[in-house]
Amino acid sequence: MVEFDFPVVEVQEGKAKLLVPDLSRYDHPAHAPVFFNPAMELNRDITVSVMKALKPRDMLDALAGTGAKGIRVMLEAGVEVAFNDRNPLAVKFIKENLSRNGLKARVYQKDANILMREESFHSIDIDPFGSPAPFVDSAANCLKNHGILGITATDTSALTGTYPRAGLRRYGILVGRTSFMHELAIRALIGFVVREFAKYDIALRPIFSHSTLHYYRVFFKARYGKIRATKAMKELKWLVYDRKTEDRWYSDLQERSFENYGPVWSRELWDEDLLGKIKGVSGEAEKLISLAREESRFELPYIDYHVLAGKYGLSLLKMDRLIEVLSQHGISASRSHFCGHCFKSDAQPSEIASVLESNG
Repeated sequence: MVEFDFPVVEVQEGKAKLLVPDLSRYDHPAHAPVFFNPAMELNRDITVSVMKALKPRDMLDALAGTGAKGIRVMLEAGVEVAFNDRNPLAVKFIKENLSRNGLKARVYQKDANILMREESFHSIDIDPFGSPAPFVDSAANCLKNHGILGITATDTSALTGTYPRAGLRRYGILVGRTSFMHELAIRALIGFVVREFAKYDIALRPIFSHSTLHYYRVFFKARYGKIRATKAMKELKWLVYDRKTEDRWYSDLQERSFENYGPVWSRELWDEDLLGKIKGVSGEAEKLISLAREESRFELPYIDYHVLAGKYGLSLLKMDRLIEVLSQHGISASRSHFCGHCFKSDAQPSEIASVLESNG
């Protein structure tokens, strides 16, 4: 066993035995000498499920930390993984954890942007503490045709409009505080990444997205080609929001008298074929994927039922009953993973409120 001059512990996550810093000694995982966050286990669970379903030829864990995610992908999805972290202590953890799990892999100690300019992979995972924006351009030069890109953003305040100027600087997108801010954030993140890849004639489309706790996570499928990249760019629209009615819609142009956010991704957040291929999940991952299957057919942002009821003076129904009532009036709706009191529908909130008012 490699020795460290700070306390370490062994944890079990999925099929992996992992040596990690003893986080009981630190106020936050980011303060440990090497980053490992137990709260991101669901992130790793979903990554394993996606990689297992898609089986890319290889994956780069570009900001690997202790190597937890990549090792689980190797053990549970059977995908070859290359690990990178510029922190020499992280490299020691990665090598020790590979050994503990009987695995061999390429391990780099480089700046992720430099490595992604030198090598190419069929799948890349970018999971930083903070914004992924500094790594996206290099990823576009590294990802192979038909490749899979996984992106995590933890700078939620910049994407949800708490600090809109930060969102504008980092992502080149206008965002604001809305009742559907978490979906707006994911669509803004997707819009940014799609634009960055389109510069190199690479079309990206999201195949799995989720908003969980303090982060946003999106997987993309890449296809090379100018026509495809142009088509992907045309799916970026302005999201127009009428705060008085809660109505929202996509538009090619900004519209006066309303709030305009974007440009953001206006199409699906999930690939239904991928959702059908994901098998053998349990716990929180199973719940999230089940909700994603329900809401994947809707493209407009989720509706916050509490906000809608407050704005229109509606009595609250249980979510299942709400969806049943809307269905009886020809309005399709589903639960949403974004929050427990949110639902998805392609009907406008004002129309839904009218139905609910007439229903008593």
